[in-house]
Amino acid sequence: MKKLLKPRKSASQDRSQSTIETILAAAARILTNDPDRLSTNRIAERAGVSIGSLYQYFPGKEAILSELVKRFIEGELSAIERSLAESAEQESDPERLIEKFAEFIVQLKIKNLKMERALFSYFVHLGDMELFRKLDDQVINRITLILESRRTPEIHYDPEWTVFLLFHAIRGVVIGTSLQRPDRLSDPAFKRELVMLMKGYLLPGKSRLTRSLEA
Repeated sequence: MKKLLKPRKSASQDRSQSTIETILAAAARILTNDPDRLSTNRIAERAGVSIGSLYQYFPGKEAILSELVKRFIEGELSAIERSLAESAEQESDPERLIEKFAEFIVQLKIKNLKMERALFSYFVHLGDMELFRKLDDQVINRITLILESRRTPEIHYDPEWTVFLLFHAIRGVVIGTSLQRPDRLSDPAFKRELVMLMKGYLLPGKSRLTRSLEA
């Protein structure tokens, strides 16, 4: 993915915006269900638009996928920010706040698993992960700032590094489980373990190991 990453033009009318949304939705369906058939012709056919119309907005499929990645990350960011804000309003106890946020992150990753795995796999296949790296950094930086603004004396961690580790740990565990033990994704014990992982990083004194030694 060396060039042609941006849409050719932005939609200035409702009809144009509708066409763009239809193209992106078609690309997302193909990517998650039949990625080997992903092409501009196939996307145009699935969207019900001419190939000429598609090229009015996107110079190639890489630009379409780039836009999908950006929207995917922006959607996750918005959801994370809303969850943190709501949890902070409802909970004053640091442990409970982190527990609720951890549960939300796990649910979000499982919900978005199919699209994230498809996008990640596609860009790995291209051998160009720069876009993913940049957008991952944005997510990590945003979460770090939000958590840091809500940190209390009971919460001890190196903000950026801890969030970096947790972000990739959660992603890796969810994707790995989906590939090797997909039946466990719906197991409540799986979610509890991931929540324990996050709490162990953010609240070391509440980790499972500490509780086991105290028992």
